[in-house]
Amino acid sequence: MWHGQVSIQQLLNEDKFHLSERGTSMLASNIKNALHTVLGIKVQQRNNRYSRSTDRARQQYRPQHRQSFNNYHDHNEQNRVKFKRTGNISTNGRYYGGLGIFRRTSLKDHIKIIPGLSKDFQWIKFEKQFFCLQNDIYLCAAYVPPANSSYTKKLDFDIIDQIEKDIVSYKSKGDILFCGDLNARTSTEEDYIAQDSSRYLPLFESYKPDNQIRFRKNCDETLDSRGKEIIDLCISNQMRVVNGRCMGDLLGHFTCFNTHGQSTVDYLIANERLFNQILYFRVSEFVSTFSDCHCKISWEILAKYQITETQSNNLHAAAPVNFRWTEDSPLKFQQALLSPDNQQKISSFLINDSDCSSEDINKKAQDLCDIFLSAAKISLVTPKKE
Repeated sequence: MWHGQVSIQQLLNEDKFHLSERGTSMLASNIKNALHTVLGIKVQQRNNRYSRSTDRARQQYRPQHRQSFNNYHDHNEQNRVKFKRTGNISTNGRYYGGLGIFRRTSLKDHIKIIPGLSKDFQWIKFEKQFFCLQNDIYLCAAYVPPANSSYTKKLDFDIIDQIEKDIVSYKSKGDILFCGDLNARTSTEEDYIAQDSSRYLPLFESYKPDNQIRFRKNCDETLDSRGKEIIDLCISNQMRVVNGRCMGDLLGHFTCFNTHGQSTVDYLIANERLFNQILYFRVSEFVSTFSDCHCKISWEILAKYQITETQSNNLHAAAPVNFRWTEDSPLKFQQALLSPDNQQKISSFLINDSDCSSEDINKKAQDLCDIFLSAAKISLVTPKKE
């Protein structure tokens, strides 16, 4: 946390407990620089041809450099998580677009990633037996590039059409969820057939009228061409937009904030049968360190599963150590990091001998955790067990 002539007092809020905005910024900068050093990533310099005011505006929305950890694992055996990434690589070796999916390895037999050819969307199957569901759930996580982008124009297929073909295939096998950044603005356009009924017209027995559900609210009043495609997909396949209809987002909040304004382009869409099992849907506040311009969306589905007694015991055995944080803890923790033993560990950690393999990244992550844990054991107090 020390940087140049900056003292610890300047990095804390008035309560002397939480980091100030400057302290948070410096902590993030230190972590970023450490990761760039370990992974051998060149730190990009700011382009000086912009004025200060323009640069500050760009900095607020500038996406941070992202390194792909295609086989990231949590070192806790039971809580181990595997990271899968799809996407494209630019000429300078950076990933852009695509998806990142985290899945607990302990659930890999029940949450299956379905092989596919597209890097822009990924289908995932949740088994009904394990989660006590009425049907299997097929979730499509997607990033759909803007309709007028050069990337979209180069494609030899339409992404929305391909996703709809998959929906038609999977909906006979289970329930459907469709989520992600769709780059579509749907306003409050109806995504179902209003006043649909089989009461007065002779219809095929296989035809099921649309349910007349809650009117969808949306803070974004714009309807664009991609939005019309999404609405048509919903009507054709009896899918319903969850945004603006479910507890937690009854107003249909904006999901994207950038220099062009604010919009709703990130969605959760569910088939009618699954729609009533969604307990809540939430659009989190925009955090610039989380995304370049998007808000996190989250939801909860009515489901349950039970781990075995052996798994439960292992989880308790692997519980992390807790420490009590007091007013003088920040200074004590920093002094502990300056101890000869920890300084030697830090020097070894910063040696750039990484080959960027999954095993090497895992080892570096564990080494960093060991450094923090060693300093905490020296400087902090563990709460007494009741």
